[in-house]
Amino acid sequence: MLLEYLQIGRVTSTHGLKGEVRFEPWCDGIKSLENVETVYFGPDGTGSAKLERVREQGRMFIVKLSCASDVDSAAELRGKILYCRREDLRVGPGRWFLAELIGCEVRDADSGAVYGKITDINNNGASDVWTVASGEKSFLFPAVGEMIVSVDVENCVCLVRPIRGIFDDGEPAD
Repeated sequence: MLLEYLQIGRVTSTHGLKGEVRFEPWCDGIKSLENVETVYFGPDGTGSAKLERVREQGRMFIVKLSCASDVDSAAELRGKILYCRREDLRVGPGRWFLAELIGCEVRDADSGAVYGKITDINNNGASDVWTVASGEKSFLFPAVGEMIVSVDVENCVCLVRPIRGIFDDGEPAD
């Protein structure tokens, strides 16, 4: 399902005395924020601030927002999740935003059998792993290119060719 506003990360702490914050990014990297001028504090675009500066520091970013001018105002942002408009993020062909996969139906590309819906996504270091649930059953699906045929977030459908055994010995779930 296409989302208008996407989570880009979380403010973890203050940085220095001039209103900068440490930011845990949930996006592909600093380049993905190149076109982002405004960030939002709510998933529906409520509350906004200008993104004045962003730089990398290890796995974290140091961010300066227009709403924080000193350490005290920056401290009020601790724990806040930041969002941006989908149209401001760059995404290459054959790529998608993980948040938009949640709730998508997973179907067998050859038979059309429905395995379930994606309820969670984790990364084990080598690849993303989708939790696909159907009724009381849930399965872990390694989201690797060899098994993903197509992803259509607009229609919320993922076509896959799983190896035998991932979905209960290859049989579709109820």
